[in-house]
Amino acid sequence: MSPNYEPINLLFLVPGATKNDVEVEIDSQDLRVAGKCLSPLRGDTFAEVWDKFEYFFRLSQFHGANFDEIQVSLKDGALRVRIPYQKGAKPRRIVVD
Repeated sequence: MSPNYEPINLLFLVPGATKNDVEVEIDSQDLRVAGKCLSPLRGDTFAEVWDKFEYFFRLSQFHGANFDEIQVSLKDGALRVRIPYQKGAKPRRIVVD
């Protein structure tokens, strides 16, 4: 199965968090997303208690991804991380004679 080379889109639900409450870091081995957000009670109700979160993604999973062009946005409790592929990473079809 070949990859589709669409940008990698990660979504984290972080209710109540602001841009000062989250961290997105990248090094040669890992993508790290960490921070704090409000703790859910039931349904759509949130406590005034802050939970810490931390996620790691092994970068070797994303062959051809362009880590210099990562985009991160936070709006209405949704933290989005977008990782595009490098232009040269897309395969090209070769005509068979």
